[in-house]
Amino acid sequence: MEPDAIERKLAAIMFTDIVGYTALMARDEEAARRARDRHEAVVRPLVARHHGHFVEATGDESLSSFPSALDAVSCALAIHRDLADDPELRLRIGIHQGDVTFEGNRVSGDGVNIAARVRPLAEPGGICVSDDVQHSLRGRADLEFASIGERELKNVGRPVTVFAVGRPGTVSSVRAPARPLPGRTWGRLALAPIAIVLAALVGWWAWSQRAAGPGPIRSIAVLPLENLSGDPEQEYFVDGMTESLISMLSKIKELRVISRTSSMAYRNSGKTLPQIARELNVDAVVEGSVLRAGDRVRITAQLIQASSDEHLWSDSYDRDLRDILALHSEVARAIAGEIELQLSSPEQPAKAARPVDPAAFEAFLKGRHHWNKRTGADIWKAIEYFETAIALDPDWALAHSGLAEAYVLLAAYNSEVRPRTSMPRARAAAERAIELDDELAPAHTALASVREWYDWDWEGAEAEFQRALELDPSYATAHHWYSMHQAVLKQQDAVEHAQRARELDPLSSIIGTNMGMVQLFTRHYDRSIEAMRSTLEFAPGFAFGQQWLMSAYIAKGMHEEAVEVAERLTKTHPEPGNRVSLALAYAGAGRSEDARRILEEVRGAAIDLVTVAHVYAALGDVDTAFEWLERAYERRSLRLSWLSVEPAIDPLRSDPRFQDLLRRIGFPES
Repeated sequence: MEPDAIERKLAAIMFTDIVGYTALMARDEEAARRARDRHEAVVRPLVARHHGHFVEATGDESLSSFPSALDAVSCALAIHRDLADDPELRLRIGIHQGDVTFEGNRVSGDGVNIAARVRPLAEPGGICVSDDVQHSLRGRADLEFASIGERELKNVGRPVTVFAVGRPGTVSSVRAPARPLPGRTWGRLALAPIAIVLAALVGWWAWSQRAAGPGPIRSIAVLPLENLSGDPEQEYFVDGMTESLISMLSKIKELRVISRTSSMAYRNSGKTLPQIARELNVDAVVEGSVLRAGDRVRITAQLIQASSDEHLWSDSYDRDLRDILALHSEVARAIAGEIELQLSSPEQPAKAARPVDPAAFEAFLKGRHHWNKRTGADIWKAIEYFETAIALDPDWALAHSGLAEAYVLLAAYNSEVRPRTSMPRARAAAERAIELDDELAPAHTALASVREWYDWDWEGAEAEFQRALELDPSYATAHHWYSMHQAVLKQQDAVEHAQRARELDPLSSIIGTNMGMVQLFTRHYDRSIEAMRSTLEFAPGFAFGQQWLMSAYIAKGMHEEAVEVAERLTKTHPEPGNRVSLALAYAGAGRSEDARRILEEVRGAAIDLVTVAHVYAALGDVDTAFEWLERAYERRSLRLSWLSVEPAIDPLRSDPRFQDLLRRIGFPES
């Protein structure tokens, strides 16, 4: 087959997306699918009618190209006209005219990037265009343009002036996002900046609960703080400040706080604060900035109520880096006491504040930066940084907690690392963190995972999960892992905790997949498939999600669909472990020779032993399946902690050897 010809030409690019789609998907997946289907049903024919080419639709977004800016704008106006009778389906549309590259059905280049960056600046039901589009159409009497100002767009080498466009008399000016308020003089305040920010936010939140009238604040999102240093290398530091603020606010038991993954997705999104609040389903948003100059840090923050887009509070605070955590617990508890709110268990006395070594603090933030990337190489890098932080400040509990979390994930994300290597180290780090500070929810969550996945101590895991959720009810990872624990124990609230995790972190691929896994383990196959599909709509390349969608299809008996997903997965991620997943799909579909061929090809590679046992079980080779399960038992495979509920192992359940294995792993009797 000849490769697609590459053609460069001037074109107008139009992006559309559905306002509030993510929040709608979290609330009502069926309604979200209907909105997505109608979106494409309206846009596709109108693009053709206006001489355009509908390139693709991905989730709630669409991309189209046109021979002229006039065709693109006319099409956008027609789209909004046809959707005027549907208040539940509102679109944002962005258009740019420029040089683009066409290769088959793919379109790329700066023209595409600028159109994508312009789109989020449009109001719901509105259209935004670049200055190039406005320049080519500015003489037309049937169009009206309103400038919303010059913008620095991500990955665009020049400032772009953006315009709202519509029919005469219909265009309202679009307010630019609020900028952080001016900071105070260095050294003006003597308290840690995040602690004071937290105190003021908590104070306002409590007051809002007591105040008469509508609009109490019961949920909040902390948007990525802006890096004002001018040094991109400081992003890890600024992200660490954002994560710390999220963690502190999460301790307020009555307040739902959106997790880091979903909040960070809005970095440079260009969306208005009310839009973001609607998509995350929160009452208020915190935004701000961080400026670091040597060992001095300034944090500016402001609280905005979503319903009115009203700035409720703002201030700026300065502090030495060494004292960034000083007085945090003491000040936060004192403020909470004044406003009659708890930040942690009331029977525990406030711990004395301690300074932290600046170099240790910096190493810790770099560790968190790499840990959040969730690749095998990055987790190793995170471990190095956490160990550096501990060497510099041995009694700092957060550094030990970070190390524990990294070792917990190491075996899960790196098949060459065996649990017998990583999990004892995770346990030691978690126990040391708890010894130093018993109120760290992540440390209790890490220890719970060791208790369950490695020690097979179900009661011990239950106690640690309960403690973590008591300390931090908004810690999505605790709800996420606890839901799996509950599913394995066949508890009714497993789905409830999975749903809670998704509410707290609606844009997390792994948490979305977890919902599907819990539904799979509780034998709700249709719900499992829908949960996996919805996750893969916004993260189509997520390999873990594809693996479990394949498993759900197999459990449902949809073997052709399982093979299709597995083959697509191995094309993009050809690692040996994914090849074993393909072998499982082939075995379920009756393609025994193909399955056995793959098992021979990956012999000797670092692969999940339990999945290999699944393949042999599907092939009807029971004895060989048990041989692989015994190998997994000897290596203490983490996957064995799900053995009691995984549908793929069903062909072995009636065998006495299987019941003996469950007994040795320590599963509670059903």
